[in-house]
Amino acid sequence: MQGKLVAQSPDDEPVEVLLEKIKAEKQKLYEEGKLKKKDLAEIVVTKGDDNSPYGKILSWKTSTLNRVTNLYTGNSINATQKQYYFSSGVGINYIATKDVDFNGNITYDNGIKIPDTYLDGFKISQPQSILLCLEGGSAGRKIGMLDQAVCFGNKLCNLSFYSGNNKFLYYFLQSPQFLNDFQENKSGIIGGVSLKNLGNISIPLVPLAEQARISHRVEQLFEKVNQL
Repeated sequence: MQGKLVAQSPDDEPVEVLLEKIKAEKQKLYEEGKLKKKDLAEIVVTKGDDNSPYGKILSWKTSTLNRVTNLYTGNSINATQKQYYFSSGVGINYIATKDVDFNGNITYDNGIKIPDTYLDGFKISQPQSILLCLEGGSAGRKIGMLDQAVCFGNKLCNLSFYSGNNKFLYYFLQSPQFLNDFQENKSGIIGGVSLKNLGNISIPLVPLAEQARISHRVEQLFEKVNQL
């Protein structure tokens, strides 16, 4: 994430347009009762004189994850609950940390599903959202992008742009800059990052068209690597 993967274009919509889209989406979610009033706080951005590598790139600005992404952890269930309530084979798949591989794959059909009658007690992560492990030896290392709606465990965090390219977000969360910031925010005996500290990590605000170009370029590079 140094602005060198793809060419920048003066024809791209400026980041200010993206900011307005984010604000509009957050306001909509608040009016629908899906977002708290505190989350409507003004999106703080920096540029130029920012000490991070992002603010020095033409047309990029910098904010924090809690300002531009919808992030929340899931719900834990114990072995008894799994056996008696959530093993009927009916409902929305429930994803635990063990179901997310280090290579980004997610195992959906693990035998645990949340029936409709219990959904009010669970948070749901939508398709194209990202699940990131926040706790234990897998913290920051297990990450996957969803292709279906799921319920998920409390050691996993949902992340999705209010407005933006979630593929770009997915690759950003695997970048050296993010992983370094993530490691610096670890605490506790088992090693983990709190939701608050995760939200305070910086993220580059990049024009939408450039986000798409970057994501496409990264995928091309991965394809070449996999051919070796």
